[in-house]
Amino acid sequence: MSWNEDRTDEQLLFHEPFLKITYHPGQRMIVLRWTTYATGTDYRRGLEFALDFVRRNKVTYWLADLRHMSAILQPEEKWTNEDWFPRLIQAGVLRKMALLPSSDFFNQMSVDRIMDHSAGAFTFQVGYFRTEEELLAWLFDRKAEEVELG
Repeated sequence: MSWNEDRTDEQLLFHEPFLKITYHPGQRMIVLRWTTYATGTDYRRGLEFALDFVRRNKVTYWLADLRHMSAILQPEEKWTNEDWFPRLIQAGVLRKMALLPSSDFFNQMSVDRIMDHSAGAFTFQVGYFRTEEELLAWLFDRKAEEVELG
């Protein structure tokens, strides 16, 4: 049975009006589902929580569902680029990060700038998808990983 069909191992880690974070230990996957606008403090709190969990549990897959997220303000964008992403990369545990982009234009622009800024330093693969089904197929394509990692 695939992850998409069986979510019985899903563990709720964090649940606030702006973000729900779950963990799937069988797949070593963290899922961040942004549900609305997050203030700067909330945005940072959610990402700090996720980073700490990833480090402590050696999580290898990251699914970011941004479809309902709105703008990321400039100070948080700068913090993500200069502080948070370098620490995530330094943790060295992720193999893949998959994103479901927001329909909000301003969020898309912020995410593009954030990802472009750190792209050369990534030690993991990053993919953008229109549907969760496409995302999961890529995320858990073990054959493709074996070929890519040689």
